[in-house]
Amino acid sequence: LSTATITKEFLRELCKKKKLYLTPRLNDTYYLHYKGFSRIEGLEEYTGLRCLWLECNGIRKIENLENQTDKLCTLNVSNNYIKVIKNISCLSELQISHNSLENVVLDQSHNCIRDPALISVLERMPDLVKTVSSKNIPNYRKIMIVRLKQLTYLDDRPVFPKDRLAAYWWFGRGAKKREMWETRERRKIQESLDAMTTIKENALTMTATNSYSGEPGTTQQALHPQCLKQLYQGH
Repeated sequence: LSTATITKEFLRELCKKKKLYLTPRLNDTYYLHYKGFSRIEGLEEYTGLRCLWLECNGIRKIENLENQTDKLCTLNVSNNYIKVIKNISCLSELQISHNSLENVVLDQSHNCIRDPALISVLERMPDLVKTVSSKNIPNYRKIMIVRLKQLTYLDDRPVFPKDRLAAYWWFGRGAKKREMWETRERRKIQESLDAMTTIKENALTMTATNSYSGEPGTTQQALHPQCLKQLYQGH
């Protein structure tokens, strides 16, 4: 496991070695790759960063970048051990390949992303199940639902089968899917009706065989279920 930590002393020495500004806020790019760091920390004074390179470390989550949200736009955390994508609302570019992503939740709100090519990038994330999207792309919800077939939650609403059908229909691809869905729904309704009919008939049969008797002193009688059913319907 990685044990190296990002300290103020380390950052200052690195600035000297790389001939960067010794005043932290004046640096706009910082390279901290291949250092074996386990956490993102110690960067509070580096408020002017626009690009931060942290690939090939042992980082498990994106954190402690609150002081960089005004200017930071590019973050490279490829080849780490990150499992969840979050705390990236300030970014316009995130490089995060070769991590431990599983059932990915991606928050890309409060950005200025308008390029529809973003969706092609998201399509290459097979574990993406939930995303909070930038709404600057026209018809983005319908497009996201159609293109990201594994998506189960978009923004503040779940993605139901009916939502996906409506999106396909809007794209002109939904005729066959609509027919399949309607057939499935009709089958469910019919199965429910059949089950209710069976329950009712069973109840009528039990009533006919166990509850009906003639006058005292006569032989016990039982009405045929169909007759009893007609009597019930007559009332």
